[in-house]
Amino acid sequence: TALDALVREMAEEGNLVVTKAPRLLGFYHNVAASPRDHVACYVFEDAHRSSPKAPDAEIAESGFFGRGALPVGTSRGVISRLAEALDGAPPSATW
Repeated sequence: TALDALVREMAEEGNLVVTKAPRLLGFYHNVAASPRDHVACYVFEDAHRSSPKAPDAEIAESGFFGRGALPVGTSRGVISRLAEALDGAPPSATW
């Protein structure tokens, strides 16, 4: 299932342990990537990192950031999802 894949990827890519089922924020069409690409975005209210994530061939760096200190280059899609999740902004159909 999408949820099973999400939990597995969170563990593999971020050393994150999900302790409470996440909430589906939305399902978005990512037209910038491909006419067929879609993104499922979940909100985690309870998860923890089992250990720091070491850089590898797929993930150069990872971390947690305050909303006012997002990394340079954070995508418009991520900023929009944060506004939807945290500010109650109207949801969009596109990433």
